[in-house]
Amino acid sequence: MKTILIVPYRNRESHLHYFLENSFPKLKEVIPDLEIIVVEQTEGKKFNRGATINIGYHYYNRKDYDYITQDIDVNPIIKEAIDFYTKEVNDDFFLGIYSDGETLGGIVKFKGSTFQKVNGFPNDYWGWGHEDK
Repeated sequence: MKTILIVPYRNRESHLHYFLENSFPKLKEVIPDLEIIVVEQTEGKKFNRGATINIGYHYYNRKDYDYITQDIDVNPIIKEAIDFYTKEVNDDFFLGIYSDGETLGGIVKFKGSTFQKVNGFPNDYWGWGHEDK
């Protein structure tokens, strides 16, 4: 099964470079069918993480794929973190790591069918900090 890694992004070039050069190759080793999409929001408005994730999902729009949202400044460097990416996720569930339990930030894995059932992430939260509640 194909897995899509969605990276919402804006103005963090050093983080993006580090992730693409270091973390993505490690993830590709454990998930050979992994594809990445970096969704960059243009300047002019506050950041909207939910909207960028929704755009990334709709680029593929496949309910039979697994999806992972990935904050660009979170990098899997230990085996337990990397193992999270390969963990099976059931329909109707979101698996999260590096979030506080009340948000869907950091790294979140879900099935496309689940994303469709909840109608994606909210598009009406602008700005940084707990935009993933």
